[in-house]
Amino acid sequence: MNILKQSWRSTEPSKISALRDSYKNSYPVSDSTEEMLKVPSLDDIVDSLLLKRFGSKAGTKSQSLHTQPLKSLEKMAYQGQHAARMGIIVNVYIQHALGNLLTLLQDKSPNMDLAIQCDRDIFAMSNKSLDQTARCGSLHH
Repeated sequence: MNILKQSWRSTEPSKISALRDSYKNSYPVSDSTEEMLKVPSLDDIVDSLLLKRFGSKAGTKSQSLHTQPLKSLEKMAYQGQHAARMGIIVNVYIQHALGNLLTLLQDKSPNMDLAIQCDRDIFAMSNKSLDQTARCGSLHH
């Protein structure tokens, strides 16, 4: 509950950052997967839909919404996508740690101290994952 109270259902979601800076350093992403996890500013399809709905005033050379309220909404949605991206990254690290723990425990003579430390690490990562999920939910709320 303490973790969720920090960001879930915030009264001012625009003041919540998409992620903590420490998360970016703790969970690096390899160059080979960076492109897959890239967050686009706006999908190509959105531009044509905006032109159809609002005419030429909606279309711009850069992919950005036209009016100030829509730009604010786009910025918050973009932050929400970054929050979701970081949540995915943290969950992948958790899966990797769980695989390591399983391998460790399946050994004929498992090192219990190492297994306990691995469990503590997974618990810490799950707290960060919960925080990321709450940030994402707050931004999308």
